[in-house]
Amino acid sequence: MEVVAGLLRTMHNIHTAGFVHLDIKPDNIAVLVNDNNYDSAVTILDFGVASRVTNVIYEPTGTEGWMAPEMEELKWTEKINLKLANIWSIGKVLLSMAHSPCSFDEEQRNLVLMLGRNMTSRDPESQPALAELLCQVPCQPE
Repeated sequence: MEVVAGLLRTMHNIHTAGFVHLDIKPDNIAVLVNDNNYDSAVTILDFGVASRVTNVIYEPTGTEGWMAPEMEELKWTEKINLKLANIWSIGKVLLSMAHSPCSFDEEQRNLVLMLGRNMTSRDPESQPALAELLCQVPCQPE
């Protein structure tokens, strides 16, 4: 669960700094584990399409299959909430993790599935904020 908390915390910090990544996918997430295999750090890679939160995006940005539906269906005349599009992509990554051979016990896997499903809601405005999601993850070392 430390990796889940680290991913949410890292993205929360990026959003708080006023940026959005816009290409969240497993290939752009690195988990650095130290020798004792307990403490880990999550790093987000490839900020090539990152943007300021306040920018307006006029075309789909990111990797197909990992983009929020509103990003994939983006039209010139629309404005989307870029933070929520990022949160959707993180949720998609969490769902992928929950269905992979990660070292989650059943309770943890169910929590990751619940978080991922909440984050990938078809209605972006019903998605929880990252700070709210962090409160639901039991392992949050600094």
